Amino acid sequence: MKEHQVEIMVQHTFTPSPTYTYRYRSELINAENANVWVEYLGQTIKTLISEEAMQSELFQKIEEGVRKYKEWEAGREERERKAREDRHRRSSMEKPRVNFIPKGLTVDYEQIYGKYLDQIIAFNPISHDDYLYQLHYLERWCKKSVPQILELGRPDAAYAIAMQVCRHIPDFLEKEELLAYNESHKPRIRKLIKEAYQALALTVTAWNHEENRRRVVAFMESQVMTFPQFRGLSKTLQELIPLTPFVGIPVDVV
Repeated sequence: MKEHQVEIMVQHTFTPSPTYTYRYRSELINAENANVWVEYLGQTIKTLISEEAMQSELFQKIEEGVRKYKEWEAGREERERKAREDRHRRSSMEKPRVNFIPKGLTVDYEQIYGKYLDQIIAFNPISHDDYLYQLHYLERWCKKSVPQILELGRPDAAYAIAMQVCRHIPDFLEKEELLAYNESHKPRIRKLIKEAYQALALTVTAWNHEENRRRVVAFMESQVMTFPQFRGLSKTLQELIPLTPFVGIPVDVV
């Protein structure tokens, strides 16, 4: 049997007077008795609207739900406005795809990747959410970009990313606008530093590039003692230095 529905319209006595509609569908309502139900409900609903009903637990529970929904609805426009402002402000940090590799084998990869990292350092967060977005973007380079680019057979590009992340970390740590945020996220910052240096050693090893290995050794030896605020980190980073010379020629990249 085809179901039908009835509509109950409730209108208050204030001016202007909006109408609220409640629709109900049931197997008991059909083409033959739909009008009967409308008339029946029209007469019996008067007995349901009362002070006693308003004091009932069910009525008050529904009332609380409606109140919360109205509050949420009232704040939606403000949330949408803030989200637009956040997107606009954060767009100053241009974000290429995760496995982005500049075209051409003779371009300066470190310079190109360095410009993206410069934007991260230059960004001034105005909220904790801004800072977390900024930190996540910095972490993404070594957590996601480096592994994916290595899988593409481009250790040269992955090396350039890792080197630039390591070079930019001190600026990130020392920037005045970030000091308080960084202090409250020290374990995460420590992990970022370790992962960046691991990525640097990994990528130059995957490339098997002896000249750049010596460059990495010199860089890491000059930097590992510059993080005294992270207890024990210097020793951890020293253990990552690729001291063993590479044998053979660098991996070909195409």
